[in-house]
Amino acid sequence: MPRQSGTMNIAFYTAFEISPQKGGTERITCSIARGLKKYYNVNCYSIYSESISPVFKRYDFVDVFHLNNNKSSFSNLKLFFEHNEIDLFIIQGAFSLIKAFREILPTRIKIIFCHHFAPGWEENFFTLKSTINLIHNKKGKTSKQIFKLLFFPFLKYKKNRCLHQMYNEAYKYADKIVLLSDKFKYDFMSYGNITDDSKFIAIHNALSFDNFFDISQYHNKRKEVLIVSRLEERQKRIYYSLKIWKEIEQIDTLKDWKLIIVGHGEDENLYKAYVKRNKLQRVSFEGIQQPEAYYQRASLLMLTSKSEGWGLTLTEAQQFGCIPLAFNSYASLSDIITDKKNGFIIPYPQINVYVNTLKEIMIDDKLRRNIAAQAIKDSKRFMLKSICEDWYKLFLEQIK
Repeated sequence: MPRQSGTMNIAFYTAFEISPQKGGTERITCSIARGLKKYYNVNCYSIYSESISPVFKRYDFVDVFHLNNNKSSFSNLKLFFEHNEIDLFIIQGAFSLIKAFREILPTRIKIIFCHHFAPGWEENFFTLKSTINLIHNKKGKTSKQIFKLLFFPFLKYKKNRCLHQMYNEAYKYADKIVLLSDKFKYDFMSYGNITDDSKFIAIHNALSFDNFFDISQYHNKRKEVLIVSRLEERQKRIYYSLKIWKEIEQIDTLKDWKLIIVGHGEDENLYKAYVKRNKLQRVSFEGIQQPEAYYQRASLLMLTSKSEGWGLTLTEAQQFGCIPLAFNSYASLSDIITDKKNGFIIPYPQINVYVNTLKEIMIDDKLRRNIAAQAIKDSKRFMLKSICEDWYKLFLEQIK
């Protein structure tokens, strides 16, 4: 869509095709695109590298571009930007592509790089398990695949060194670096050996939904503990949640509580096997679902991740009076939860403390209602209109 008078055209790059059900990065991209269109009439476009399953509902961008890793595709991308008169390009975490994007795009198109993890977390993406799985999924064993397996420690070291350089390049080639919290700035600088901090800005993730739970209807809440997550152990540590729940199921006074798990992922079958092996009776796997109805009816939410950039499910839960509990495993958590006021922060990884805290809040109806009310109130700091205002101010500064 060529430019109309008074409008702004921006494009998002994400590794995966955009769906609010795919993951946190994709969901927040949907929310910001929706808010920018609603409040500022900004035209939003999507560029992605990998397609997703047909079961996911796609977000309706003005136009989309499927980027393949070849020269022809990058040349066509340049034409896509020219035809649609793109003003700003928001890169969602793709360190490896930022230099290539900068080289093909005219300097008038400002590049904003967004980082969605705790600095350095990407080191966890390349593991021995992921390498074995990659080899297993390919037919036959080649000498190259065997080399990757035998020399994994060296390759891991090499990749980590490259990652430090990519942080540095992201800062060099981007016009602005957006972090989810100010608390990540110095870790990012340290990891990338960056001495200047003038390009950094912190913008929190917006709420995914526009409505808030009516606290006068709190009596309709069910005795349900909710997990909304990608079912993947490397980061999300769902086994911690299941171990905690195993202890809860053994407490007679809590026998009317249930654990509801919404999401999917590569380790889903392992979690189901754990539930079966341990004879857990009150665990339900719901698969891929729109989570809003689950937040509405659940009373508590568990997050047991090893690390997060933000923890979008925490603020989503808060806005629906579903009290979040989370391990104190990442820096931005305290931007969301004030312990014992609008949720609970548990020392990482103290399962016994998590169990006791969960038990305490489960048996005290009045305490649950009071904290739920405060959570709803505090979550309004992250309303979409407010967060989009921060983004739009940043855009205006970049294209003035």
